[in-house]
Amino acid sequence: MLTAVATGVNEPLTITEREVPEPGPGEVLVKITACGICYTDLDLLQGHWPIASFPVVPGHEITGVVAATGPAVSWPQVGARVGAQFLGDSCRHCDYCVRGDQILCANVILNATPSTSAAAATLTGLAPDGTLVLVGYDPDR
Repeated sequence: MLTAVATGVNEPLTITEREVPEPGPGEVLVKITACGICYTDLDLLQGHWPIASFPVVPGHEITGVVAATGPAVSWPQVGARVGAQFLGDSCRHCDYCVRGDQILCANVILNATPSTSAAAATLTGLAPDGTLVLVGYDPDR
């Protein structure tokens, strides 16, 4: 698959060939149909995040279709339309979560972070041809 990769601060994106990842336990492979680039990504690319590391594939707000599932995934099924945002999940029970500030939860799961963005294990290979791996999410939790 092709990915748009930033190799350093203020460097132009380069198109790089990468292997399509296999979804692991609790993960799904998503064929991306749309990806948002927000100011968090621009801050990262312009060097405003001191903990950023490169190379990085910007973008962490996506919609797509499940292309494959890893072991122990019962939902979503292949063919389901899905979306992911910066905030992946939280404990849903602490004071922060109860008042709607999940981003402050001690157990927050981010789909991308300033140091890894879409190249993280939770969002691997965000690409123009549209493939990535999302961490599993339990809708019944």
